[in-house]
Amino acid sequence: MITLNINDIQEKLKKSLKRNYKVLGLDIASRTGWAVIKTDKENLTLDYGFISVQSKDELQKFDEYIKQFSELIKSNYKVVIEDCYFKFVSALKLLAKLEGIAYTICRINEVKEQPMFIGPSSARKLVGCKGNAKKPEVHQWIRDSLGIILDDEDASDAVILAFCGVINEL
Repeated sequence: MITLNINDIQEKLKKSLKRNYKVLGLDIASRTGWAVIKTDKENLTLDYGFISVQSKDELQKFDEYIKQFSELIKSNYKVVIEDCYFKFVSALKLLAKLEGIAYTICRINEVKEQPMFIGPSSARKLVGCKGNAKKPEVHQWIRDSLGIILDDEDASDAVILAFCGVINEL
């Protein structure tokens, strides 16, 4: 878990952040990245990880995602889900189904705020990164602009999504 001064992050983002707030960002993919940001009056904490299901059986994969999302999604979280975008129809179909599972778990877990869907380029632009940046560039931007060192660049989009949820504008 990473703890940062919320005022420092606000200055770096040039955006006001919600206080006493909890956000879960979900970057839905074959290896789904997640990031949780919690704020209080002075600090912002960031935790992140991955859901990776190796099963080839689609229904078994869905069952595992249901289990994992049920553990991650809390009723007092704002949930921000990356809107699916992919060039291949088969991958797009899988991502859309996984987004639907995440949304359904939000409803079942009685998440108070409506889940937010946002595309990757829109999310990146919202926090000040280039919208068309590739994952390594986003990872570097997080390090250089926010001073956050992530162990795995695949967590980058989930972190950006979580930041989108904590920004006061939305």
